Amino acid sequence: MPTTAVDLSPHCPTTPMIGGRLGDHALFASSGGGASGRFVVVDPAAETVRAFDMEAPAGRSYASGFYGGAIGDEFIACWRGGGTGGIPIFISKMKADGSYILRPAPHVFVTNVLPCTAVAGTEVWVFGRVANVLAIFDVGADNWWPSLLTGCEARAEPVFHPGTNRMFVYTSNRLHSFDGNTKARTQLAVLTSTEVPTQDAQVAVIGDIAYWRGSSNFTVIRLDMSAGTTSVESTPVNLGVPLTVSATGHLVTPLASIYQGWNPATNDSYEDAVATVSGSVYRAATVSGRVVSGHR
Repeated sequence: MPTTAVDLSPHCPTTPMIGGRLGDHALFASSGGGASGRFVVVDPAAETVRAFDMEAPAGRSYASGFYGGAIGDEFIACWRGGGTGGIPIFISKMKADGSYILRPAPHVFVTNVLPCTAVAGTEVWVFGRVANVLAIFDVGADNWWPSLLTGCEARAEPVFHPGTNRMFVYTSNRLHSFDGNTKARTQLAVLTSTEVPTQDAQVAVIGDIAYWRGSSNFTVIRLDMSAGTTSVESTPVNLGVPLTVSATGHLVTPLASIYQGWNPATNDSYEDAVATVSGSVYRAATVSGRVVSGHR
């Protein structure tokens, strides 16, 4: 079901909670609301933005979805489908040229479970934002696993570590890891409310270390994925939910009127004022040395 390469207006989707880097492009997609099913493709080198609308499966709509990731030349995310008859979920595989493919799941999530997508090799893992459920989509086989597995709620963006073959997920008071082969869950830590990422935080990875904005101001959550240990670090600038790693190794948060950055290795920080852009910022990506952000 490919779209045509037609520019749409406005470009930006509503509440782009889905998005990140796709090769030499950045891609952001709407998580429900107005412009539901819309995604935008940004080419920083050419300084172009193109927007595309996706049709939903019959009788459904793009109700909500979070995060997503790139596999090859496709950016893959999962949506909860609006409509009647349970809460179905479906995968959308989006490309920089505006084409896409939908793959509805053979099973449904329970009411109010919001799909949070993470990529592990050629697999797409879909966690529930508020329930212990896990669905797997195999990109190589182009098919869903036949049954749901035991997962956990995903408070913030999950992250996969190829070196240990583990997926890491924070809940509201736990850190879990999942074996990449067996999908077995292991509880790594019981945490307080100040020791977990803020709700819906985007992950930024530097080597074996993953970072999220902390639940308290001027903090980040630091996860050593090789050791499976988590800690809270103070920061000189107040980083936000959208987070990416710049070409200089800084963790960067783009906001409507300012870019804030902090380098964990040197403790160097900066704040750069930018032209005010209306609306909230939900996701960010670094492409071709430039920080690109998805605004509402």
